[in-house]
Amino acid sequence: MENNFGHTLYLLKGSIHHYCLTFMLLVYFLRIIDLAKRRPVGERGELKGSRFLGSIRSLSLLFRPWQMESLRQHPLFYLEFVVLHIGIAITIWVVILMSYAPNRITPVICKSIVPFMAVSFLICLHRIYRRITIPSLRSVSTVDDYFALGLTTVFLVTGLGAVRLCLENRQEDPLVLMFFVIACTFMIYEPFSKIAHYVFYPFSRTMFGQIFGGRGVLNSLASEEATKTGKSRTRSEGGHGEDLLVPRRRKAVRTAGNGAPEFTSEMLKDMEKLFGVRMNRVVQASLATCVRCGLCSDACHYSLAMPDDETMAPMYKAETFRQWYRSRYDWVGKLLPSFVGAQRLTKELAAEMYDKLWSACTMCRRCTFNCPFGLDYGMLVRTARGIMAEVGAVPENLQNVVDVHINTGNAVGMPRKEFLGTIHEVERRLKSQNGCENFSIPIDKRRSKYLLTLNPPETDGYPSTIEAAAKVFNAAGADFTISSRCWDLTNYGLFSGVDADTQLLAKRLVYETVRLDCEYLVAFECGHGYRVVRWEMPNWFGELPFKITSAVELLSEFIQRGRLTVDKSVYDGMRFTYHDSCNNARSGGIIEEPRIVIASAAHDFVEMKHNKLNSFCCSGGGGALAMPEYSDRRLTGARIKAQEIADTQADVVLHSCRNCADQLKTIVEHYSLDVRVMSLSELLAAALVL
Repeated sequence: MENNFGHTLYLLKGSIHHYCLTFMLLVYFLRIIDLAKRRPVGERGELKGSRFLGSIRSLSLLFRPWQMESLRQHPLFYLEFVVLHIGIAITIWVVILMSYAPNRITPVICKSIVPFMAVSFLICLHRIYRRITIPSLRSVSTVDDYFALGLTTVFLVTGLGAVRLCLENRQEDPLVLMFFVIACTFMIYEPFSKIAHYVFYPFSRTMFGQIFGGRGVLNSLASEEATKTGKSRTRSEGGHGEDLLVPRRRKAVRTAGNGAPEFTSEMLKDMEKLFGVRMNRVVQASLATCVRCGLCSDACHYSLAMPDDETMAPMYKAETFRQWYRSRYDWVGKLLPSFVGAQRLTKELAAEMYDKLWSACTMCRRCTFNCPFGLDYGMLVRTARGIMAEVGAVPENLQNVVDVHINTGNAVGMPRKEFLGTIHEVERRLKSQNGCENFSIPIDKRRSKYLLTLNPPETDGYPSTIEAAAKVFNAAGADFTISSRCWDLTNYGLFSGVDADTQLLAKRLVYETVRLDCEYLVAFECGHGYRVVRWEMPNWFGELPFKITSAVELLSEFIQRGRLTVDKSVYDGMRFTYHDSCNNARSGGIIEEPRIVIASAAHDFVEMKHNKLNSFCCSGGGGALAMPEYSDRRLTGARIKAQEIADTQADVVLHSCRNCADQLKTIVEHYSLDVRVMSLSELLAAALVL
């Protein structure tokens, strides 16, 4: 009996251990190859930062927890994370030592490693308790979550016992045998479970760093630290291509109307076909790596505004998509779907995806920047939306905006004659101002340096913003023009997720910029429009024969080069704060430029508590303003931004995005805030010395 026991232990320490380790490495290799086969997501536009340095910064963020708000807010969670992974690594090391050099486990070594293993064991128990007792975690937990934690707990506690027995030279004790059985089980199970996140972590973090490092976003992490809390106040010192006037008509879609549509079997089959087409490397990594830790909940304005609704947590919203993913691509999900929470696409699952991913996410990416793994929930949600929209499951009004834009040339369907009349009236009003008699708004002027695009609400309801921008551009001596044929910067295809629509609208701007032979395409104050033309458009069409910038960056440049003279006394006695547009800041890298503009005109500027990369979404992005059926949820989510505005005690909240402006004005009215909403162009225009 003893000989059999010793022989079994010998096999576990030797050949069986080697086979299990080889199996684990082989499975990991195959999973990494599977990920590498997916379409990469690159940046082909002119970079504002370094993709390489962005990757380094991203990979090292876990070693700099003070630069990630979610970890600053939960230091104990971070400490648990560090100690737990050290404890697991030590226990794995114990397996190796006991197999090949048991004499190396000395009393000194034992005293240094046992505390980590013991504390790690307690942390595992605490995490099991959290997952059971916290509703938002319990709602997304699978059998795999509990089994992984349970197996890790047993691995650690048997490791503690095995170390003690090794010191006592009792290596043939049944507990040692059990420890090696658990270790081998751990190696076989690990690559199929949530524990595999540590292998995918470098890939998800590297991709995050490459994208946002290249956009210059991660360069601001150091300055973000300086203003991460409280009120940080500064005292300022010949064309070619297709005819753009020909309307495009795409195949009619089955729109959803109010509430989720009735998903038919045909729609579900079409969605299954589209899944593989839309999958890319970033989306797969984001779907495969999440461990449902819950840190994203504190990053989401919906989750914070509705704390009693666990379905508002980003991990729950993503889980509706992830369940479908597991049934298609997760190896265990195909064999044991209930174990990992895999679910085939059904009418019920599709309806839940529709509700949560259209109405309760603005794709602001705040959760992404607060995720320890850098999982891109914005791209994940847009992919799911696109799959649904392609089969007609899309909010009716949102799709109508896209269709009107495709069919008429702008999102409000304004005829060219009416647009020209609006611009001429704005020009007339501009010339009537003192010192502006010689100012003009050139239309279709070829070979201008800047082609200025606009946001439709400015032509339809807020022409004063066009007037302000024209005044600033004229005062700076900028050579600019506006197209009468293709002037609309907005692109709601970004929100519906249909790439064909998004690219068609972007292509028109490319053709028009080439037709007018302009050096720069300038995105006016519109967050998602800037993101599309600056970062997404070059990825679709490659190198472009013109440069791309934003009006905000140009205003900052005009000020820094001394091309504008501003009288700051105009705003004496007024306090300003600034709302960072999610697409301009987090997804676009426009962070310091607005503050340069503000400092040139305002004496009293107060940052909101959460600003720059950590700014909360206004709750109007992601197409939310174009989905009136979800207005109540949108306004409830806006409570977080409303409170931060109120806390600054500002007289004016500044913005650099028309969409944000509309939502901010709604917030001011809904929450009875005594504050005025103003664009950066308007801020400068009223204080110019001409």
